[in-house]
Amino acid sequence: MHFNEWKPCRSLPVDKGWAWVVLMASSVILIIVQGSLRTFGLFIVELQRNFETSSTTISIVLAAESISNCLSCAGIAFSYGPCLVNISHYFKRYRGTANALVSCGSSIGQFLFSPLRIFLITQYGVNGALLVNSALFLQYFIGEHRLSQGLGLMYLFTGLLASLYYPFFGYIRDLTESYDVGYVINSVALIVSGVLFLSEACVKYKKSPGSDN
Repeated sequence: MHFNEWKPCRSLPVDKGWAWVVLMASSVILIIVQGSLRTFGLFIVELQRNFETSSTTISIVLAAESISNCLSCAGIAFSYGPCLVNISHYFKRYRGTANALVSCGSSIGQFLFSPLRIFLITQYGVNGALLVNSALFLQYFIGEHRLSQGLGLMYLFTGLLASLYYPFFGYIRDLTESYDVGYVINSVALIVSGVLFLSEACVKYKKSPGSDN
């Protein structure tokens, strides 16, 4: 059945009861996913100290880890994708509020996982903290029976690009002995990507049948 022909089940408890349980569960999943992904940088200093090596060498290891994301993207799609889709199934009147609350899970995850990981590193060392991190990542493989192809492909290409990203910025850090250049390059890249996105939207608007031009 084509995606556009699909309709949500009428028996779902929309805007009431179990829908709020789904909302809470989706928020918790996003807290784990984004918290795990966005705070991994806290391990960098400890890894450098343990192995007595440079940022460039550590970045090569992180690049190899990013390539392995091609495997974990399936688990991320199983968990992350359905969380966003389920909100549309279970909410109609309060859909905007529900989407906002679920999106808060990403920020809350980053806020909570930073002190949590510092605590784990302090109590159990970097190896023990990484074991706990691995246990959290295993939760990605519990989810829907169908793979969200779009989201999975997005994380696939993210992992491939990150395999080049880490060594490059690690080398820049060792070369300049500062993070400033890396931040400037990242800022320029974000600005360029935003301009390209807006340019594409403008071109599509001009080519649309309803435009004056």
